[in-house]
Amino acid sequence: MEDDIDLLLPFLRIIAASMGVKRISIVTPNDDGTLSPRVGLGLPNAAFNPVPWEMERVSAYVMETRNPVLVKEIGERQFKFNRSGYESSSFISAPIIINGEVWGVVNLTDKQDGSPFDEKDMNALSQHISAWLSSSRELASRIPSDLA
Repeated sequence: MEDDIDLLLPFLRIIAASMGVKRISIVTPNDDGTLSPRVGLGLPNAAFNPVPWEMERVSAYVMETRNPVLVKEIGERQFKFNRSGYESSSFISAPIIINGEVWGVVNLTDKQDGSPFDEKDMNALSQHISAWLSSSRELASRIPSDLA
């Protein structure tokens, strides 16, 4: 699915520019039960290594519950964090739901102005995801048949 990068990267660039973030990724599950970013901007190479699927990890939690997570400050939520190299302790993770199934999770962190994310940012991300999904017929044609 290397071609997905050509489809997903423009989506991430639009969100990063309009929401003023330095780091953004889309995390998806792997066949071996791990999670890893499929594509990202501003991430170190090590961030693309698979991690175990554990409910304490934010992306796994978002996939399981189908609910977005807004963390204004680490410590307010009980998740496992690997925050080395990040400038901010605030982030948003939101599900990408296609045909009723969670396909992946969009993660945003490190706002350019240094401020924490808030509900306004969460709503803006939700609108970006909805607009992208409704306009992306190519993505719909690439969804594995078991999700269609």
